[in-house]
Formats: sequence, C-alpha cells, structure tokens
Amino acid sequence: MMVALKDLIQTINEAKIIGEPGVSISGIAYNSKRVRKGSLFVCIKGFKEDGHKFVPEAILRGAKALVVERDVKVPSSVSKVLVKNSREALALLSSSFFAHPSQRLKVIGVTGTNGKTTTTYLIESILTKAGFRTGVLGTITEHKSQEPIDRRQKTEVRGQKTEVRRQRTEDRRQKLVQTHLTTPESYDLQRLLSEMVKKKVDYVVMEVSSHALSLGRVRGCEFDLGVFTNLTQDHLDFHQTLGEYLSAKIKLFTELPRYSSKGFKGVINLDDPAGRKIISKMRGEVMTFGIYSQAEVKGEEVEITPEGANLLAQTPKGKLQLRLKLTGLFNVYNALAALAVGLSCQIGLSKIKEGLEEVDAIPGRLERIDEGQDFMVFVDYAHTPDGLKSLLGCAREISQNKLLLVFGCGGDRDKLKRPLMGEIANRMADWTIITSDNPRGEEPEEIMREIEKGFKGGENSYTLEVDRYKAISKALGMAKRGDLVLIAGKGHETYQKFKDTIIHFDDREVARQVLRGRSGKWEVNFEF
Repeated sequence: MMVALKDLIQTINEAKIIGEPGVSISGIAYNSKRVRKGSLFVCIKGFKEDGHKFVPEAILRGAKALVVERDVKVPSSVSKVLVKNSREALALLSSSFFAHPSQRLKVIGVTGTNGKTTTTYLIESILTKAGFRTGVLGTITEHKSQEPIDRRQKTEVRGQKTEVRRQRTEDRRQKLVQTHLTTPESYDLQRLLSEMVKKKVDYVVMEVSSHALSLGRVRGCEFDLGVFTNLTQDHLDFHQTLGEYLSAKIKLFTELPRYSSKGFKGVINLDDPAGRKIISKMRGEVMTFGIYSQAEVKGEEVEITPEGANLLAQTPKGKLQLRLKLTGLFNVYNALAALAVGLSCQIGLSKIKEGLEEVDAIPGRLERIDEGQDFMVFVDYAHTPDGLKSLLGCAREISQNKLLLVFGCGGDRDKLKRPLMGEIANRMADWTIITSDNPRGEEPEEIMREIEKGFKGGENSYTLEVDRYKAISKALGMAKRGDLVLIAGKGHETYQKFKDTIIHFDDREVARQVLRGRSGKWEVNFEF
C-alpha cells in the first residue's frame, strides 16, 4: 500500500509540510525499530523517551518522512510534517492510512473501572447468537469469533501462535510484554480494524481505557455505541484525581461523537453516580441499566449461587428470566449492560438470553480452579479497591466456611489504593496473604508494607510472603473443607514484571500445580 504524504495529513489541523508533499508512504511507525523503507516515522514524546531523539535511526532504516512537534535536522530527501500533537496525529494518520476502517464497521466501546472485559465477552456472545460476525479487542487478546461454542478454544490457540511468532525477535517479544495495553496504540488499533474489515466482520466490541481516551489513541475511531460500566478509584498515578479520571471516560460519550459521521448511542449504568453525570453531558440516545435505580433495563429477584446468578430482567421489550453461568453481583451488572446493548442493536430477547446464558467462563475473571479438592479456588483480575470489595462480597455469598485471600498491588501505579485494598481485605477476608504482584520498578517489600497499613488492628488476620508462588502454596495448604481461596490481582496474566526482568507466571497454572501435588504442597498447620 502506497499513500501520498499530502493525502495522509488532510485530517490534521495546522499540519505544515517541510519538503516534498507528494512523497509516497508505504507504512507508519511510532517505534524506530519498526521503520522500514518508505515509512513515515511519527516522533512521540513518551513518558520515558522522546521519539525525536530516534530520528537518525529511523532515517537509517529507510524513513522517507517524519511527523515532529519541533524542527529537527534531516537530509533534504526526507520530508517533515510539523504538528502540535504527534500522538493525536498518529491516530488520525493511521485511520487515513487504513482508509478509515471504523466507518465500515459497527463499533461498540466499553469503558469503566471494572467489568470491561466480561462485558465485551457477553456482548460478543449475544451478537454471535444473532448471526453477526464479531471481533473483540481488549485486555486479554484480540480475536474474531464465528461460532460461540468454539470461541475460547480458538482464542487460546490464536494467542499461543501469536506469542510464538512475536517471540522470534527481541523487539517483538518486548512489544508483547511491555506494551500490553487494554486499548492498543492507535496505529495497531487501526491495523486490527482494517484486518476485521477484510474478514467481513460486522461488529467490533472493544475495551476503551481512560489512558486511551486521554492520550488520543482512539481518535479517528468512529463508535456506534458506548457502554459505561462503573467508576471507582484507579489510575490516580496518571489522572491525579477522580474528577480527571471521570473526565477521561466521558470523552467516549461527548468528544469522540463530535468527530464522527455516525449516530451515537450510550448504554449507561444508572446505579453509578458517574453514570448520571455522563448522561447529563452527552447528546444522542441513551439506554440505562441498573438494579437499585429506575433504569430501563432493571435487574430484579437477583439470586447469587456458586454456580452462577439468577435474575428477572425488566426491559422495554418485556421481561426476561436469566440463569447466568457467571456468578457474583458484578456479573449481573455486566449482563444487564450487555442486555441493553443487545436491545440497542435491535436484537430479540430470545437471542439475548441465549447469548448471556451460554457464557460460562472468562479467562482470569472469577475463574474456578478445580482439581478435585474439597474447597473452592478462584483466580480473578481484581486490582482496584472496588473490584476487590465486589470480589470478596461475592465470595462471602458462596463460601461455606473460611475465606482466604492472596493478593498484592502493582508497582509504578496508583499508590493511594494500596492501604485501601489492605483495609478491605482485613475487613472482609478471614485470612490474607499479602504478596508481590507486578512490582515493576519498585521494591516488592515496600509495596507490601503500604498494603499492610490498611491492616490496623488486624495483626492476627494476615501474613506477608513476597514470593507469589509460596504465597499461593501457603493459602492452598491452609485451606480446609468448605473454605474458599481467592487469588486476586493478575487474573489472565501469564507473566510477572520486576525491575530488570520479566518471568513467566500464571496464577491459574501455579494453583493447579500445587493442587495436583506436582510441586509439593506447602503444609501449614495452625488455626486461624
């Protein structure tokens, strides 16, 4: 594919070309190591590195043009495009390069602190049952489904093949583990959307993170529908305040539709105060969901069991009795959100019911680990105060005896939530093992000490174990008949990030190994 530089930049306001405007561009790169002959290299000011300093490398690799925020010295054969914001320019350029793929797809964006991944899976299941070819982009992977019954198997195989391919070269391996984004960088996002257009996908359901909205990764992406799940404390290392965090989320419903040629609909959680604020600011159609408010899609007669959740949903199209295979009140909310999306897409209640009731597991989301033991074990991604609170509340409802918790907090992230999560664990679990999560650039012991601050007066309800493998082993060794063990924080992740290294680590894999006795059970014999 070759595109003239002057044609690519038409959607960028106040872009100034220095050099030959008609130079042919064969590709776009925002990482100098991925520049190929004929590429347009976009210099982005990152949080750790400034892309402008990699201009010489990009030119050596064959870049024919640059997008810059400040003038840089280059050979006369290399054209430059001066812009105010190169990150936003990357999004618009990428959309133009791939011929605006979101205009040829129906795009559903899901945003919120918790529940995004599960909600996208539930929406996908409904759309597939209704006969649509559906693609999903999010935290776990990107995939395209044709038959719901095979979706998870296909996703796992595709994920394994993708990982093998990417690990063949160092830069691809680094890309896989270091830029693991809920919402892909704009160029990668537009490339994936373009591939889905080629595969004749009807709907794309994607998680839209607050970072992606703040940094402009989804500019140039035209959404048909936006879903708001909830808003609780998270990412305050980036957004600084909860108000700024909410402002980022609101962009999906207010700012992005202004740049779109499509009509936009919103599906909003009316039980969440932030949902009401979003409704007050957005234009276009809105469908609300909830349990305690007078929402259009309302859950009633909710019953939570170890096997799932039962509820009666009141909808504008009539009543719907649901028997979900996903348990927990938070999954009732996720199902109501997906139900509202189905109605907004003009799908009948019978197909919505089939889609919701078929989904039986989401990788790393309250995923049950069963090796024949006489107690329950679940692995979950909960890594925020509200997420942990909801998870423990669900566990309390289905546990027959004691509740044991293993968790930590990620390094180089919101530090304010650490003692809050400690306090929640102290109050709601019978015994907690505080351990390491993804410490990244911080010392694991220091992160654990900050979590420990929330255990005031709870000295007899927790212990510290920096080695996550040993922490999981201890919890499983302590568990007795009827107990419930929760391993929280990492969910589907298959790695652990430290300051200078990344190792393979999968909570589910470790739990299964210990339960099967392959690595020897960590025996702990005392009452708690």
